Amino acid sequence: MPMRLAIQEAIAHHQKAIELAETNRDHLYRTIAISELGLCYLRWGDYLAALSELETCRRVADEHHVIGYGIVTMLNNLAETCLFAVENGDTSERAIWLNKAKGACRAALKESLKNRPKWPKALRLKGTYEWLRGEPANAHKWWQKSLAEAERMGLRYDVGIAHLEIGQRLGNPTHLEKAEAIFAEIGAGLDLARTRKLARS
Repeated sequence: MPMRLAIQEAIAHHQKAIELAETNRDHLYRTIAISELGLCYLRWGDYLAALSELETCRRVADEHHVIGYGIVTMLNNLAETCLFAVENGDTSERAIWLNKAKGACRAALKESLKNRPKWPKALRLKGTYEWLRGEPANAHKWWQKSLAEAERMGLRYDVGIAHLEIGQRLGNPTHLEKAEAIFAEIGAGLDLARTRKLARS
């Protein structure tokens, strides 16, 4: 399935999930679905739409006192959105987005300690923040922590994403090969296509 069509389908499914969660007054899953919808828009490349969904997610969480998994998912996705904006947004706003990413990464790291499966992603995003602010040694340290934690917990997708991030940033084909093998193994088609494209470039 083409990448754009797959993302369109994911957006439609998350929108339906939000409707169902709202109907059933399940505010935890509503916040998770809104947060993941934001991530779908980010994969589409529309970080402003992603940010709008994540702001909605925060409002819902605040109104209904949602804590735990829903919050850390939102914070990780918010950090990822801000980091995307640093690289792809208006260059005149780069410092603003970098500062927002700093706060989002800090909050995600703090909250993910209470939800350990989200810890590797928070560590990886912190590494990307360090990379984008011109601290490659610090970035590598955080990425290695992310990789180690993901491997320790058996989170294959997070292991693959950490390899992809390191391989992409450092131009390291070994990490890209490891990412490609993992994504092929677990059926992560969109990430597999992205990794293969990077490996060929």
